[in-house]
Amino acid sequence: MIKYIFISLILVLFISCGSNTSTSSPNYTGYLVDSRVSGVEYTCNNISGITKEDGSFTFNYSCDEITFKLGNIILANMKISSVKTDNIFYITDITQRSNRNDTNNIPVKNITRLLQSLDDDNDPRNGINITQNIRDNIVTNIPYEIGSDKINEQDLQNIVKEADPSKTLISDTKALVHFEQVLRDNNIYVDTVPPFKPYLSNNIISTPSDITIIDINGEQNTKIYLNGIYTNKDINKDGIYNDFELDTSHIKNTFKEFNLTLVDDTNKTSEILKLRIFKDTDDIGNKDKLPASNTTINSPEQFIYDIDITDNSTSYGLDLVYKIEGDDKDLFEIDTTNGYLSFKNPSIAGNTYNIKLTVSDLAYHSVSKDINITVN
Repeated sequence: MIKYIFISLILVLFISCGSNTSTSSPNYTGYLVDSRVSGVEYTCNNISGITKEDGSFTFNYSCDEITFKLGNIILANMKISSVKTDNIFYITDITQRSNRNDTNNIPVKNITRLLQSLDDDNDPRNGINITQNIRDNIVTNIPYEIGSDKINEQDLQNIVKEADPSKTLISDTKALVHFEQVLRDNNIYVDTVPPFKPYLSNNIISTPSDITIIDINGEQNTKIYLNGIYTNKDINKDGIYNDFELDTSHIKNTFKEFNLTLVDDTNKTSEILKLRIFKDTDDIGNKDKLPASNTTINSPEQFIYDIDITDNSTSYGLDLVYKIEGDDKDLFEIDTTNGYLSFKNPSIAGNTYNIKLTVSDLAYHSVSKDINITVN
């Protein structure tokens, strides 16, 4: 009788131990996505870390919620019950929208704008990376999540400026255009905003040519309209159209204006990109106004010469470009407002310096001269 009781007790203990082991919750890998997002801090009970290059992080279903942070601010607190079975965490997921294509709302706009604005290379199409330096710089105390209706425009601007003064807060339209494209690429259909305003990779102000080449950046697969007319050209899947041709013939030494817009497949139209291009057909004028090949000044003078070159484009408000080359270039400077060539510091007698001076207009006409400067 005692033997059976003892055996039964062992079985009970064995089953009990086995039951505890089987109910332990395993860790899972999730992926934070507005493109893949790396550099975001996360906490899930005693699990914490920073999202990796592919946006991956570790979580456990025993957590009540997962917190996503950047420095001292909380992006979102996501209830574990809101995690989808594919373990992908889109921004619409961490803001706990009921549908992943519910994008056009303040919480989603706030987080996508902030993440994309702080991306290290300013191109979320190749992934979003938040650097350690960015995280360390964010020390502002905000009592609300960024994915909250209580966060306003000024709050976002202040965070971006604090994180990196060289960066600017992007528009909500541009942020949603990118995020919605990510969703569509993953078979989640959404299209709530018009294409963002196109912009140029090569900012053309002046041209000498009858055909002017520009590179247009914009929403993927949108149609390019020029002055209200479809050009039969589309922005490609990489978000750019290279070598777009503008007709700048039939004008001379004056401006021509162009209006570029993008239209998506639901006929939503972007803001207009207005281009004003100057057709400059003439060479640089007053070439004799460069300094003499051999120029002499007296120590300790700094001023050397007034480069009084003019060009037909300057009368239309366009600037000339000055360039100093040569072994001694770092000793000199040019005041671009008046063309004054000077030493940066008082000159020293008994020395001769050699530089090459080039003056160009914005249509790439230029004049150059090698100059020897002797200081007595």
